[in-house]
Amino acid sequence: LALKSAVDNNVILKNTIENVRLPKFEHKEERVLSIDEQDKLLAQARADSNSAAFGIVLMLFTGLRRGELLALQWSDIDFKNKSIYISKSMNRLPDYESSDRKSKIVIGTTKTGTSRRTVPLLNGIFDELLLHKEKQKNAMAEKGLLQKNDTYIITNRNFNIFEPKGFEKVVKRIIKESGIASANIHSFRHSF
Repeated sequence: LALKSAVDNNVILKNTIENVRLPKFEHKEERVLSIDEQDKLLAQARADSNSAAFGIVLMLFTGLRRGELLALQWSDIDFKNKSIYISKSMNRLPDYESSDRKSKIVIGTTKTGTSRRTVPLLNGIFDELLLHKEKQKNAMAEKGLLQKNDTYIITNRNFNIFEPKGFEKVVKRIIKESGIASANIHSFRHSF
């Protein structure tokens, strides 16, 4: 509209983008796991020795995004109402303030305003969450650490923030060990 007005007012001779056609956007169909694939994945995740594998279970039963899962702390759990409050997300982003242009972990708001929500948990998943909490508490105690409300639910072996890329590697390994073809972490959200 601005360029057409510029031509009409003799500011420019020709609107050079008048005949430009934008490429059509093709909506990519998201991969949804079958019930059999979900069962295989859940069995593999539940049997895995890496405690972060529990994140796969949570994602499949809640539809959480990776960043939302990794930002969860015990204070986000409503134990009385058996629910999770989603209000933040974790991402690794470029650190523009750093002179060497490295990246940093950023805990920020969720992807969209409507992503802020309370997710109810089925009784069985809530029980698994309690078991995960107890295992984490005992493992931390063995290292002389105390589990607190601000402890992350999914942590690395040192009980610190689990890097998004590191979690992605755990997920890929478990998918492969489950024998599921062409699935990825986004398949979990779409299978919820």
